[in-house]
Amino acid sequence: MGPAGADLPAGLLALRHDIATAEHSITANRWLTKQPAASVLADLAAGRMPLTHEAFDQLPKRPALEHLRLTLVAVGALPERDEELVRLEQALTYFLARQKI
Repeated sequence: MGPAGADLPAGLLALRHDIATAEHSITANRWLTKQPAASVLADLAAGRMPLTHEAFDQLPKRPALEHLRLTLVAVGALPERDEELVRLEQALTYFLARQKI
């Protein structure tokens, strides 16, 4: 996510610190190079993707991306939200959109 002096969205500074100070450097390397998290991190850092839950909701449902989202919540980059309630809302919206009226 760039060198220490690089401009980053405020929410990503804590994540960069956590990656840089990871106990195991292989963990940090995976975050920065393994897809799909690497491209999402690059898009966030470059400002091509907003740092919001709504932006993450538009991404494919992949375990690595959900882990990234939870990590961003844990470091304070994203606000906490009730993920079970959000999934229920999404399922209801999907179900109701397919009902014949």
